[in-house]
Amino acid sequence: MMNLLLIPVVLGLAAGAPLVLEVWVPKSFHPAELTQIVAIVAVCTFPFGQFVANLRALMSESRTGRAAVATLVAAAVNIGLNIAMVPFFGITGSAIATVLSYALCARLTRPPASTGLQVPGASVLLRSLIGGAIVVTLAIGVLPTSPVWLAIRLAIAAGALLAFALLLRAAMAGSETPGRLLTPVAARYQ
Repeated sequence: MMNLLLIPVVLGLAAGAPLVLEVWVPKSFHPAELTQIVAIVAVCTFPFGQFVANLRALMSESRTGRAAVATLVAAAVNIGLNIAMVPFFGITGSAIATVLSYALCARLTRPPASTGLQVPGASVLLRSLIGGAIVVTLAIGVLPTSPVWLAIRLAIAAGALLAFALLLRAAMAGSETPGRLLTPVAARYQ
């Protein structure tokens, strides 16, 4: 359910970025040019969400050493990627390095089957939905910021907010994540 909730959040962040940046960012930062950066960084919510789920599983069994090492490795990789990418891609390179580092951290904290910790995986359907959301989010990030496109972005953000509200309501009502969105733990290791 967390991954489903993140999809409209990420889309809404990317769509609403020009409006928020216009209000909060000084003109000297060229807010219109930062919308692509916001979209790239918004994509981080997916690996970060997985990292948090993995961390909770590790913490429940007092196995936080794996998380500590993974976080240090991901931080070192982030620094290395920034050193390599920023000279060529500027702040965009730093945003990409951040996404890659969070993805690495999520992967490294995934409890192996041998630990006995059971963290359900995402099904092909859910991975496809997340992948589609990432593509759409990055596409939204490069949309123009003219008045017409701002209206379109606002409509996308409003739709994302409505989708989030409906999903949150379902989650709060106790609706479980549909089985077709999960890969059972036992099925992954056979």
